[in-house]
Amino acid sequence: MEQTLVVGDIHTKLYPLLGFLETWKGNVIFTGDYFDDFGDDAYSNMRVAEWLRENLDNPKYTFLIGNHDFQYMTLPFLFYCSGFNEHKHEAINKILKKSDWEKFKFFHHVDHYWFSHAGITSNWFAHPIEGLTVDNVYKTIEKCDKYIMTGPLDNILPLWAADMFRGGLYKKGGLLWNDWNNREFIPNVTQVMGHTPQKSIIIIEDEDINSSCINVDAYKSNNELLIFTKNDLITINIS
Repeated sequence: MEQTLVVGDIHTKLYPLLGFLETWKGNVIFTGDYFDDFGDDAYSNMRVAEWLRENLDNPKYTFLIGNHDFQYMTLPFLFYCSGFNEHKHEAINKILKKSDWEKFKFFHHVDHYWFSHAGITSNWFAHPIEGLTVDNVYKTIEKCDKYIMTGPLDNILPLWAADMFRGGLYKKGGLLWNDWNNREFIPNVTQVMGHTPQKSIIIIEDEDINSSCINVDAYKSNNELLIFTKNDLITINIS
């Protein structure tokens, strides 16, 4: 496996990341939440949208959707989280068209690594007989897909459900809203996610079931990133 860089939630903070990416030769997986920094404006979000559009076809880049991105890829005010406003929605969607949004992913996997914005849980993605598998994650997302632009919310709960840690009604959140405190250890799987801000990258293991959960939402706070290969995993700081 080629070395892969994992970038946590950006929230419009592209620098000094861009300079580092120019020198990086491997793959890159972004965990989502490209938009909505505190006190930002429509222009700063538009600049991020321009960079995304320019890089969406890079075969080495994988762009996951975060909850802050999801609200901009849908109709105004259909889905909402903090930081959203109509001016940013308009600015972002002047740049990113439907064909661009379709290049983002809700879920990505490489070998035993599962990547999503906030984590996969059995509550929303396990089949009653087959259990929690990669195929069943993709099938569940596919079922939600046709309701993304229209709702109702009940049809996309595996994506958008907010758990009680985030002020929602559900014990477990969807893959865009599940809090780190609700992380799930899946046998023989390493889950990599962002969404819940941390001071540094966190790696927690359950050796009994050969499982790990990794939170990479540390980019915004201290520019910490994760690099992994099949047999190696290290964190770096690009400040």
